[in-house]
Amino acid sequence: MHCESHPIPYDGLAQNAGDALTALGCKIGPTNEDFAAFEQDRDKAPAKPVRFE
Repeated sequence: MHCESHPIPYDGLAQNAGDALTALGCKIGPTNEDFAAFEQDRDKAPAKPVRFE
């Protein structure tokens, strides 16, 4: 669900957890600094292939 296409008004009633988290994310959303930190901290090594033995 995207914030721009599906705004979720808070009506005081119980909402399902996914809708509540989406609304919170749309309200406080990640910043460019957050994305930069994720990119800096992520492991850039290639993933090891899964082996079935």
